[in-house]
Amino acid sequence: MNIDSLCHWVVLPILRCPLLVTLVLRRSLSNSINLYLAVYTVLVNAFIIFNSYIKRSGQIKWKSLREFKNGIVLVTGGSKGLGQAIVLQLIQNYSNLTVLNVDICPSSMRDPRVKDLICDLSDEEEVISLLDILKRKYKDEIRLIVNNAGVRANFTDFDHMKRDNLDKVFKINTFAPLQFIQKLAPSKHSTRQCYIINIASILGILTPAKIAGYAASKAALIAFHQSYSFELQDEGVENIRTLLVTPGQLNTEMFSGFNPPRQFFAPIVNVNSLATRIVRCCELGERGQLNMPFYCSFAHLLMCIPYSLQRIIRSFSCIDCCLPEE
Repeated sequence: MNIDSLCHWVVLPILRCPLLVTLVLRRSLSNSINLYLAVYTVLVNAFIIFNSYIKRSGQIKWKSLREFKNGIVLVTGGSKGLGQAIVLQLIQNYSNLTVLNVDICPSSMRDPRVKDLICDLSDEEEVISLLDILKRKYKDEIRLIVNNAGVRANFTDFDHMKRDNLDKVFKINTFAPLQFIQKLAPSKHSTRQCYIINIASILGILTPAKIAGYAASKAALIAFHQSYSFELQDEGVENIRTLLVTPGQLNTEMFSGFNPPRQFFAPIVNVNSLATRIVRCCELGERGQLNMPFYCSFAHLLMCIPYSLQRIIRSFSCIDCCLPEE
């Protein structure tokens, strides 16, 4: 049991439909209160439905990946962790797709539809060479780009941060996604449908101590994604849709090796569950931001509260003292 389960099964249903809760509990309330609750329930659920419609709507009909005979999907960092879970979901759900896995090591999956493209994303020459090949062979067929690859530097104090490590982190976490989008996404005047997913991190918003380089690289990716997405919206581009994913700690190797504190409030995210939700958003062409677990939806709000309250919350969460020295 954690706060996500509590919110999903108790808090959110009460907030969405308080009138139904009172009926289930057989509580007798005055007619005026019942009326207020009924109006509240209708308005809240109408807004939720409207917001969902706006995220998925457009002047042109968004096609399912199943509708493309030879659909090409590109996933960076698809050999392990969340990337592997996303590739597996795509392979299981869509028999018509070919997945291009761009990673420094090959995938363990033995499906002929998964093609490994070995590339060190921190090496600019390798990235440029790979992008040239992809443009020539696949550009007009790529329907989905998942910028998932990511690395972190050692957990260390700011004074001991090494420039070489910082450069590598930014090249993989920030600059590579920009290059893949610039070179492989359709032009704004094209009719080719393409869905773009950038996997960031909640650490790009709630930045803990000892991980400044990684947090800064993800903050930069978040800022880029938001600016790019609103640029598409402002120019009325309908064939490109984007999704920003800001997860908390995943059950992967990257942040293993220590026991995260306060897991009731900040549970570890299962990559298979997250991958399922990501592929679902892709299928629907849903724009916006996917946050998981629950507290990630309020990260920006937490950074806007008065400084004294921030210190209290950060102290309680142990966010700044939980990481080991490496």
